[in-house]
Amino acid sequence: MQKILVTGATGFLGSYVINELLLQGYNIIATSNNQKKAEQKKWINNVTYLPLDLSLLDDLINYYEYFQQPDTVIHLAWEGLPNYKDDFHINDNLPRHKLFLHNLVKNGLKNLSVIGTCLEYGMQEGELSEEMECQPTIAYAVAKNDLRKFLQSLQDRFVVKFKWIRLFYMFGEGQSPKSLFSQLDKAMKEKLEFFNMSSGEQLRDFLPVKEVAETIIVIATQKNINGVINCGSGVPVSVKQMVSTYLNHISKNIKLNLGYYPYNDYEPFAFWADTNKLKKIMNMENATLTFENEREQRISGYEKNKNLLKAADHFNIESNKSQYSYNFSWMGRPIIQYPQDMIAMQEIIWNLKPDLIIETGIAHGGSLIYYASILELIGKGEILGIDIDIRKHNKIEIEKHPMAKRITMIQGSAIDPLIVEKIKIFAEDKKTVLVCLDSNHTHEHVLAELEMYSPFVSENSYIIVFDTIVENLPEGYFSQERPWGIGNNPKTAVTSFLQKNKNFIIDTNIDNKLLISVAPQGYLKRIK
Repeated sequence: MQKILVTGATGFLGSYVINELLLQGYNIIATSNNQKKAEQKKWINNVTYLPLDLSLLDDLINYYEYFQQPDTVIHLAWEGLPNYKDDFHINDNLPRHKLFLHNLVKNGLKNLSVIGTCLEYGMQEGELSEEMECQPTIAYAVAKNDLRKFLQSLQDRFVVKFKWIRLFYMFGEGQSPKSLFSQLDKAMKEKLEFFNMSSGEQLRDFLPVKEVAETIIVIATQKNINGVINCGSGVPVSVKQMVSTYLNHISKNIKLNLGYYPYNDYEPFAFWADTNKLKKIMNMENATLTFENEREQRISGYEKNKNLLKAADHFNIESNKSQYSYNFSWMGRPIIQYPQDMIAMQEIIWNLKPDLIIETGIAHGGSLIYYASILELIGKGEILGIDIDIRKHNKIEIEKHPMAKRITMIQGSAIDPLIVEKIKIFAEDKKTVLVCLDSNHTHEHVLAELEMYSPFVSENSYIIVFDTIVENLPEGYFSQERPWGIGNNPKTAVTSFLQKNKNFIIDTNIDNKLLISVAPQGYLKRIK
């Protein structure tokens, strides 16, 4: 799952975005300039929190590395609101945010979403389209518009997908005490007879903050539509009607003292969002969700399909007898794996984007080359292979391969404490680590590997135990040269390991999806 950095995490919108990201299973890095406030949030133990005060930026620091190389950044942070007219936005805020976001992009960020404001349109009325020229009139909107143009210019020098999410009006629990609905709640709590407000005839575009958060995440994580995107309902509603609807919703009543306040001088009388661009994104998202939901339902149904399971079991047994896994190669090197497991590994590596993959058992080096080629496409990561006997001809072929630059090999027993200590040193600065066990397949050896290598695995990553299929193969299947068999194999080691270690679970979704695999119940996910 994507790693997403959310700035302004402790703000009104930030907490809603983080809670929605958690529901969707994303790996979240959260930041704000108020760590004490962050520590009071319910989400604090479910994210990686790294504080940052934008007023103390140092461009010599690589903030992309500091924030653990996020796949996506949702930049919500902006100080000084709701004082929209204060020159602080132009003189202080703007240069800080330019410096910070430029630092992220120049150091490798590929997907950036930043929050804009409908006030960038200035005093223009009616349905406001992203293609319209911006005419900001107050400091806050001027600063935001300048930041947008600056970030768009970075696309001439860097490869980055950029979305400018132009918010209209949102409301919900936790909003600023100065906001309309917060003031309304306060008036009712104090049991005032009247609520003072403007005439309320002005037309605005409102969305509940939870829906805004959900929409921001959809926009930020999709990669098809970029640029400026309005985030609103597309429906003009008078402020007076919104207040009446809100009162009906909470079954409360208070007399409205209409016309007490004048209209704001920095907002047009009637304006709302053109949401055609947003609708395209949401329609694509719905189509994607439909496909993914259908896939999940299909996969979950396989465990009840007795004929399919029987056929898969039969193929697993007969194909192993015929040494089916020895038939394939990857980029010129033999790879002793089933194609189904190769696809599963590709999905895991692409989603995790690990800094390090550790594999015990090298053989011809096909798996090392395979994993390295995926990391090469991702643009980062290393492979560390361990084998008790790295044969000379295999070592030569691996070292001269184009993917060798990402591969390091160590010769020795995978369970030798001295070897494990070398691995510990190699892995000490690696944040996301994936482990694959595919060497000696006896219960004792694999259990020792699990106990020694599981601490290297990062949360939400995996330790994959290959050849758990041995337990399912017929009695006497292996020759006496192979000491493993029924009751003494990787699967029995997994069972013993999981009885004591509650940090890992079997990812049964992978088993249900693959059906044909040499590693049934061998994909162990670290959950804590």
